[in-house]
Amino acid sequence: MVAPGIQFRCPTCKKEVMVLKPEDLPTRPFCCSRCKMIDLYKWFNEEIYISQSTHPESEFFKTHTSLDEEAERE
Repeated sequence: MVAPGIQFRCPTCKKEVMVLKPEDLPTRPFCCSRCKMIDLYKWFNEEIYISQSTHPESEFFKTHTSLDEEAERE
């Protein structure tokens, strides 16, 4: 029989966590504040980053029109 609740793995320490409701663990998806701060530290030190370019001249922005451009066409 499966226990009721939500089970997930902390992305920092990989610990299995089980909670009855999401509100029971305010640090979710992390198991604790320490893991949450470790993750934040990695972002600040650019150990983790979004690999896709967000520069306006990138291919993504050339192939996707903005809502402003669509409004101008109408």
